[in-house]
Amino acid sequence: MLTAILSWLPIVGISLADSGQNTTLLQKGPKDRPEEYCELPRHYPGFAYTKKDRKKEERLCRYNFYKKRGDRTKGQIVGICPKILSTNPAIELFDLPKGTSKSEFEAKANCRQTSKESKKLAKFKQSRSCSYTPSILAYYHFSRGLGNILKVPQSVYRTMDKKAHREKAKMGAEIGRGLSKTTWSNYLAIHRKNSWAKQRFKVLTPDGQIFGALSENPRGERKYKRFNGRGDASKSATFAAPLLATKSHKNLLSNKPIGKILPRSIQGSVQEITAMKDLSHMYLMDHILSQSDRFGNVHARNYWFYIDEETGELIRSASKPSEGYSGEPFKVKEMMLRDNDCGIVKTNHLRNIKILNKLRHIAPPTYARLGWLSAIYKTTDFQTFLKEDLHFEDSDIKKTGRYLKEAWETLHSNCLKGRLHLDLDIDSHLNGDLAEKQDKKQCDILFEPKKSD
Repeated sequence: MLTAILSWLPIVGISLADSGQNTTLLQKGPKDRPEEYCELPRHYPGFAYTKKDRKKEERLCRYNFYKKRGDRTKGQIVGICPKILSTNPAIELFDLPKGTSKSEFEAKANCRQTSKESKKLAKFKQSRSCSYTPSILAYYHFSRGLGNILKVPQSVYRTMDKKAHREKAKMGAEIGRGLSKTTWSNYLAIHRKNSWAKQRFKVLTPDGQIFGALSENPRGERKYKRFNGRGDASKSATFAAPLLATKSHKNLLSNKPIGKILPRSIQGSVQEITAMKDLSHMYLMDHILSQSDRFGNVHARNYWFYIDEETGELIRSASKPSEGYSGEPFKVKEMMLRDNDCGIVKTNHLRNIKILNKLRHIAPPTYARLGWLSAIYKTTDFQTFLKEDLHFEDSDIKKTGRYLKEAWETLHSNCLKGRLHLDLDIDSHLNGDLAEKQDKKQCDILFEPKKSD
């Protein structure tokens, strides 16, 4: 582990974490209190990180919980409030509005407002209530390991001064609403009794700071109504029932190849193939990482699809084509998993209903990366990555490894038996490139990282 001792001047372009180790960056704490720290994680070789991922990790680590003066455009000064509408206690970070001081923004009267006149930047969660810090970190990195799927927000490991956190817990217990008030009150009781050692999961660092995951707050997403239903939580099957009743789920379970389920037309297939692919990715991720709180926590963001008038290619864009475009662009919803804290140590609902064994369609690149990830999981290097960057306990490594192996063996076996179609690919479907009968050799083609990855 590398440690950079900084006074937190802007760190634009910092690349220490690309040296093969994570980088601990020190942030100035409250007056006369120890420095806090934030980790820029190692980017594991072969994982599909983007340049934006590193920039957002750096920005998360630049946020100072206490600084009152500085360049706001660099993201260093933030307003922080306890989250008051949530099942899990969290601290939210906001961009300070012009003309508003930090102390004014963080006053109880403002923090109790559910709708603040400011952009929410990030949220800081610990292993309390349903939340588990390694789960938040794991979803971010595993989504990149499987090809940068499901738009999981960037997250970093961060600490906070215990006394400063206690003040926010006190405020949360006073102004929280519903279950949030209860969870903050329970947290405050731990602070007052100093009963940290009695808690099931670790919340304190060896030097006595609160630790957790600081996650980017995405923007522009909405609840994905199509997949956001939740049933009776007493059993996994009833909890998942609304989701399992959707058209896309039923298509995923169909033994027919995708060419016999959907027409080879853009309007007739692009949204449904996208939905099927996203849903299969969600099933895979939530099985591996034992997610217990997915139902009712599925989001989506709209993208524009249209045909390029010069090349004839299908274009995907976050913005609508220019006014001069004469074609018919259309919106497609793409899934985002933004709430991922209740995993690893919780009830694995999708595993309980054996969802992966019933799956009949998946995207070829995801399948290939799953096999590769399963193969490298037990290597010393990857297990070190899990411990040092994702902060897994030994029990987390064992459990996640078991579920990952189970996922791969299930899909691989079904592929060899002709029960799993590697056909969730828009271009191949539209171009008619998918064979009527799948070659078994495809089942053993795994992802191979380039040396530069």
